[in-house]
Amino acid sequence: MAEIALMQIDAYAESAGLVIAGYYAAPENFYDNQIEKAPAAKIADKIQENFKNACFAIVDNKLVSLEHKRAALQVYSYATDSNRWSKAKYSLVNTAQTLEGVSLLLKRGAMRDVIDFDNHLDNPENDWTNQFLNQSLKDLQKLY
Repeated sequence: MAEIALMQIDAYAESAGLVIAGYYAAPENFYDNQIEKAPAAKIADKIQENFKNACFAIVDNKLVSLEHKRAALQVYSYATDSNRWSKAKYSLVNTAQTLEGVSLLLKRGAMRDVIDFDNHLDNPENDWTNQFLNQSLKDLQKLY
């Protein structure tokens, strides 16, 4: 399934003048927040082969809350000298607004509405690009 998803996503990105520049994983298990434990690292490796500056982000489940105080992400970049993913320095743009926006979306239950590629394969009418969520984010942005 992952290979099919990546092929379709790659075709979509290419038609829109975009590239696949990274991958994120949101582990089901509360304690699986280490890159070494992430089976998704193989997918991130494949993306990095095609885009050298790719990043890999893992949601740190212990930091997810309705009242975000800091980003619940661990972000990695690929170190070519060691041929492995290592923690990257990153910052959020408009940190306070970003965290408030995430908190509001969680309070609204937006996570239940996200359509992943498996949902799309079950029913092709399910839009895996989640345009409705992008609109919600734009609407929140207007509040700030």
